[in-house]
Amino acid sequence: MATFIASRVRKSRDSRRELFDRAVLWLITNRVLLPGITTLSRLVTEVRRAVLESINRGLAEAAPPLMRAELVATLQVPDGKKVSTLEWMRTAVTRLSGTGMEQALDRASYVLGLGTGAVDCTAVASVKLSELARFGMMAKAFRIEQLEKDRRLATLLATMRQLEGTAVDDALLLFDLLMSTVLLARAGRAADKEKLRNLPRLRVAAARLATA
Repeated sequence: MATFIASRVRKSRDSRRELFDRAVLWLITNRVLLPGITTLSRLVTEVRRAVLESINRGLAEAAPPLMRAELVATLQVPDGKKVSTLEWMRTAVTRLSGTGMEQALDRASYVLGLGTGAVDCTAVASVKLSELARFGMMAKAFRIEQLEKDRRLATLLATMRQLEGTAVDDALLLFDLLMSTVLLARAGRAADKEKLRNLPRLRVAAARLATA
């Protein structure tokens, strides 16, 4: 029974209530005498907590010591800034200009520089990494800082791995918008101005051609 619950915790997003219901169904299907509700509920809670702690510990230990320190440091607000480094990395750049493009590239470069994508997380199901990353993308920095050590590191690691793709995608999207709406439009306006400047000369040339 405990093995079944642990397997569901590792590979699914089931809540405690869903795990309880699935455990009851498993017992009925396998013709096992149903224990008391309190006993089964306690078993589900204990197994779920133990598995999640194991996942968090595994992810935290997979990150090199220097990376762990860098991840925790992202929860702090740098001198002269108004938000934490984590919040800065989670916020997409929307300024459609050369400066905005530079900021988007700086953001992507910083996230990739942490190197979390190189950490071996194959032992953890992608659904669990997604759960941790989703919390890390939404929770305030001080809330993440209050988490237990392994859970905090696991959350930050999963969040940065997701941000690696997000930051690059955001930079590419901004570049595409910048090219299509600003640079190409500017080039079009310059071409139109050049046509207007050449119009008088074209008229003169056309008159000469007609006379000839």
